[in-house]
Amino acid sequence: MTRLATSIATRPMLLRLSTAAELMTASPLSFDKSTPIHKASALLKFHNLEAAPVVDEYGRPIGVVSSAACADWQEFWVRSSPHGFVSENLDGTTVTEITNPAVEIVHEHDASRDVIEKLLQQRLRRMYVVND
Repeated sequence: MTRLATSIATRPMLLRLSTAAELMTASPLSFDKSTPIHKASALLKFHNLEAAPVVDEYGRPIGVVSSAACADWQEFWVRSSPHGFVSENLDGTTVTEITNPAVEIVHEHDASRDVIEKLLQQRLRRMYVVND
């Protein structure tokens, strides 16, 4: 017979938050669609993030850029550069070239239970909360 160390372990965990806005990270890092890849890569590394949304001029998400995509692009650029890497000639290619257009979004008023179920069912790592 297995016994639990405490009675707390037998109670189900309850989520007390009611909306997606209460689950989200406020003011997350995002990139304008004209941000150079090398700048996005540096900021993702500095903030220790795997990915961040790319937004248009109205602040609407148009895609997601990942640190892995940035690293792949930089490796390609260095290998294809005729004279090798020179820091003064950093590639000015923007993040729109490597942005994944699939952005999973939820509305800020969506129930937290629905958001968590969607994350679990679709096996997502992140979703972005948007307002009206």
